[in-house]
Amino acid sequence: MIMPIHDWTREEPGDFRHDWDEFTDEPFDQPEGKPLIVASYRGGETPTAYVESIGVGDERPTLSIFLSETRYISAPLEPTHQQAWADSPAVLRGLVEPTGHG
Repeated sequence: MIMPIHDWTREEPGDFRHDWDEFTDEPFDQPEGKPLIVASYRGGETPTAYVESIGVGDERPTLSIFLSETRYISAPLEPTHQQAWADSPAVLRGLVEPTGHG
């Protein structure tokens, strides 16, 4: 999951801040210039959240997708995104990519 960080008071259950509070009483310190998070969750007897802050334009990290408490697969987010983007129809990419016009 990658999502922007914004006004925590407006979060609904299921959004990141609500999830973070389920794991710890510690505040989440959002680093300057890193308005996005990548999060992976492991359930089980001791649920664990693995959270990494990233900035716009940063390479997306590899994260773990947990299948059980002890089994997971690695999800290489950057190459997966790049391949999906390359396979997207040009008309859709054109809606997102900057045109170079001011």
